[in-house]
Amino acid sequence: GSGKQTTSNAALNYLSASYPFTLLDRNMIVSFNYQHLYDFSRKWQIGLQSFRPSMTTDWTFEADGGLYAYGFAYAVQIIPQLSFGFTLNFWQDGIYENGWQNTTKWHVLMIPRAGQWFTQDYQRQDRYSFTGFNANVGLLWNVNERLTFGATLKTPFTGSVRHTFEAVTIDQYSDPAWNSRPYRRRGTSFYDLSMPMSYGFGLAYRFSDRLTLSADFYRTEWQDFVLTTSKGTEFSALSGLPKAQSDVDPTNQVHVGVEYLFIKPKFTVPLRAGFFYDPGPAEESPDDYYGFSFGTGIGIGRFVLDLAYVFRFGNNVKETLVEG
Repeated sequence: GSGKQTTSNAALNYLSASYPFTLLDRNMIVSFNYQHLYDFSRKWQIGLQSFRPSMTTDWTFEADGGLYAYGFAYAVQIIPQLSFGFTLNFWQDGIYENGWQNTTKWHVLMIPRAGQWFTQDYQRQDRYSFTGFNANVGLLWNVNERLTFGATLKTPFTGSVRHTFEAVTIDQYSDPAWNSRPYRRRGTSFYDLSMPMSYGFGLAYRFSDRLTLSADFYRTEWQDFVLTTSKGTEFSALSGLPKAQSDVDPTNQVHVGVEYLFIKPKFTVPLRAGFFYDPGPAEESPDDYYGFSFGTGIGIGRFVLDLAYVFRFGNNVKETLVEG
């Protein structure tokens, strides 16, 4: 394994083609979208050590993949102050596979007494594929010259999940006579995954052509994020607990932002900043995440360049995902 080794990864986050037009004296637009909506990439390593008997455990977990949707969208300006639109989302394989995979490994070393030892190596790979359909609706209302109101609803739906797994366990002893062949398992199962409803609204107020303040609220009903087996048994899709034992609350996100424009004869430079509370779903109570963002850019004629930085942090989070 000596020498230079590299790896690289690239993925498409969003692709859209839009066409605006006028029909029946109404401004309208249609668009076709391909969106990366959920990302499952995460990784952690945990080491445990105990005594009497001496035992060390190294555990690693890695997940990769995501959920994508093809979307057909339409919007119409009903009156000059009010627009309405919807998107039909088709969750299925496309440019990328619509699913994710998890890899779990552990290595255990036990020394019960001098001259004796035992090791166990375990590896399991789970693969999930997902298909489904839902719709989003939204509206935008220019209340007056200064105040704008927006609202959105993402409808709940039930998708189909195909799950396959392969696992192998290898035990080795200081006395080779106790060793046995690796123990292998594999299987395939099918589930229904209920995706929760979410909805929100926001306000933007223009104090002047230069200064705008915005705020929004968004809620997701995570208690309805449920996995149903082929036998009809329901589990929390977050923790794996039976639905009757699970205690997951909805999450409520709040964002506040401000923008100030430096308007010059030949160009415009914006300064933007924001703060947010963006909790994550978890058993008993949501995980608290906070963050801030800031950005700038430049607009010259018909060309606009924007740059932004976002920082999100949380303490004592993810217990639901690593419990046990």
